[in-house]
Amino acid sequence: MPSSDWPIIGNTQARDFFESLLLCERLTPGSIGGTYIISGPDKVGRGSSIEYFVRRLLGNDEQHSGGTIDMWPDVFRLRRKEDKREIGVDQAREFSARLALSSFSDSYRVGIIHEADLLTIEAANALLKSLEEASDRAIIFLVTEEADRLPQTIQSRSQIIHFRPVATDEIYEWLAEEQGLDRPFAKNIARLSAGRPGWAAELARDRDLLENYLKPARIFVDAFGLRLHERWKSATALLSGLKGAQAAEAAENCLKAWRQVTRDVMMAGLNQPEHMRYAFLENEIRALLPNFGLSEARRLEDRLRKGAEYLKANVNPANVLENILIAL
Repeated sequence: MPSSDWPIIGNTQARDFFESLLLCERLTPGSIGGTYIISGPDKVGRGSSIEYFVRRLLGNDEQHSGGTIDMWPDVFRLRRKEDKREIGVDQAREFSARLALSSFSDSYRVGIIHEADLLTIEAANALLKSLEEASDRAIIFLVTEEADRLPQTIQSRSQIIHFRPVATDEIYEWLAEEQGLDRPFAKNIARLSAGRPGWAAELARDRDLLENYLKPARIFVDAFGLRLHERWKSATALLSGLKGAQAAEAAENCLKAWRQVTRDVMMAGLNQPEHMRYAFLENEIRALLPNFGLSEARRLEDRLRKGAEYLKANVNPANVLENILIAL
């Protein structure tokens, strides 16, 4: 099936599934209404694929032409509010009410739920009622990193489209050949992206973003040579100005970065630098090896895993980071 115009790389199976839906619609108009779970990591092409699909599906009349799809009357989104950690029942009911309205141009109405796994039980139940009552002219996309996080009652009423991380070499060649990046820089960006082409592109074109993304890893590596009070200050700086859900999310991202640095130490110790994600910090990471062997790395990995569990249990994010850095 044709897929060369899709704005993503990799994930050909997902692209082909979308193409098959478009083909079904051409052959049997009105036949593809329903619920679709878009499962996979962030920035691997999930959002771009949905937008491209919606443009091809709806973008052939005056109501759906020009601008972004967010400007189209038959497309609407449901997102978690910035100050909340979940999507509440009131949001789900509002979403369902909009979905039930008639289309402005006798076409499909398209609803997109981001971070669908953050729906509360009450919100999921309200959405379930909407799924059962939705007309054939409604399409709902539930975007989540893992489909299994959604209630089984929702999974059983949906088709799942899987997106997966793209091979590092494929991202590397894309950055070098199509984005024109210097090859050493492109290789380091590809490793850092963890299989997410969209994230690779953002990091490559914004050096400030790249440095901010590297900051937690740099602080972690540097902490091994600092005194206790200096480590405490470093941990405090990571969450400066953040509170509530934002602080918890930032702390979670820090722990993910620190766990990856710990694995990179292991890879350096095993002389497998090609598997290091933080290739930009390879020299600094290698400098830790004389005093930070594989056994210490494994123990630290266990502490970081427990730190993530503490965050889920609503332990103060700053305390979690401080305790880890102080214990180095």
